[in-house]
Amino acid sequence: MTDSATTASRREDARAVPALAWPDAGAARYSVAVLMLSYTFAYTDRSILGLLFEYIRTDLGITDTQVSLLGGAAFAVFYVIMGLPMGWLADHVNRRNLIVAGMLIWSCMTAAGGFTHSFGQLFSTRIWVGIGEATLMPAALSIISDSFAPARRQLALGLYMSAVAIGSGLAYIVGGTILDWVARFPLFALPLIGTVRPWQATFLAVGAPGVLLAALVLGIKEPPRRELRSDSATRVSAGRATHSLKQVSQFMFVRNRRTFLPVFIAFGGLALQAVALETWLPTYYVRAFGWTEARVGLIYGCILLVFATLGMIGGSWLAMRLQRRGYKDALLRAPLWMTLVMTPAAIFATLLSDPYVTLLVVTPVTALSYGLFAVVPGILHAITPNEMRGQVSSVFSLFDNVLGMVLGTSAVAMLNDFVFRDPMAVGRSMSVVSALVLPSSALLLTVSLRHFRDSVDAAAEWSMQPAVADQGGEV
Repeated sequence: MTDSATTASRREDARAVPALAWPDAGAARYSVAVLMLSYTFAYTDRSILGLLFEYIRTDLGITDTQVSLLGGAAFAVFYVIMGLPMGWLADHVNRRNLIVAGMLIWSCMTAAGGFTHSFGQLFSTRIWVGIGEATLMPAALSIISDSFAPARRQLALGLYMSAVAIGSGLAYIVGGTILDWVARFPLFALPLIGTVRPWQATFLAVGAPGVLLAALVLGIKEPPRRELRSDSATRVSAGRATHSLKQVSQFMFVRNRRTFLPVFIAFGGLALQAVALETWLPTYYVRAFGWTEARVGLIYGCILLVFATLGMIGGSWLAMRLQRRGYKDALLRAPLWMTLVMTPAAIFATLLSDPYVTLLVVTPVTALSYGLFAVVPGILHAITPNEMRGQVSSVFSLFDNVLGMVLGTSAVAMLNDFVFRDPMAVGRSMSVVSALVLPSSALLLTVSLRHFRDSVDAAAEWSMQPAVADQGGEV
């Protein structure tokens, strides 16, 4: 069959499938608002450990490398392992209920960190936090994409992704406030728990509210699935996907390998740098400048809350502006530009001798390092059929978390312990990480631009855009 005949056949298949009405604006806005709040809580639970490194290291008598495993590998390895089956489930089952189950797990296990008294016990709770949070990303992104028309989708996805910045900021602000408050009182004991340390009280306070949030998630209406490949037309009415992980892998790493693989590695490197900065900056300020965890938590938390959030919104705005100017690769070009701008500042930020000048330089780096991730869901969904999106998001999370959370947290610690052999060298270690990964990631993004444009063209062939595509919910 010729290419023109194949295209005509696909269009006939698309017309044979009734157009699905988009959710009404109110339901769509509720979904993105509650999912954004859920991701905020998830990132708060995930990020709080960075503020507590010195407390935990001192109380448990462990090394920088060990404490980095609590903040990285304990969470990320199992987040990645469970991410693949959770992505498959997100493509097959009720996505809202999947999120609720995961939320109950990660919230309870964050709070359970307040009951631990050893490295092994705390490591176990962080494993379960990772397992619970693995349900959220693939299911939430899929729900949002099925709630908003393509022309309005990037803003909705950008708002959802801004929860990363909000959650990280709240982790430091709330954690710093709790630490400051607990430090004013003598240590106290609770039945079955024993003496409650400041870091234990912080885990209890941060984890408990997530259980209540699950009730709001139950109010989300599961939207019908849309934008499946035209060869899946017979399955659209059922709203279920039937693609196996093997088929998804072939789609990504055989037919579109020149697009997906460099993008995945590049964003993994960008995540590595962002995690290294956010995780170790409080410890850097404690060791290099003598600041307390409460002080650095409040100040850096405010920077994250305000400027990282603005960066996320700005990243989406830049991508949409480039799209309106006719750049077919706008979603990938925007993070490339942001990476190039922030690289010099990221390398030199933690080599400066003045803590306030350092914060002045770190602020735009933080905004840009968060902003470039706002467009990741748009990048993936622009070139991925609906019935594969959950699994593709999970594979992206594998790269993002192995390179980002595992190596990003441990790279600085291992440079401290085994290269510089000096716990006071944390600033130099952070600089080395930025110098190695940021130029490499920028190069990979540059190389992948042309291939991304090719994948966008291919998506236009198999995508079935319903006649009511522009009537989707507004943000």
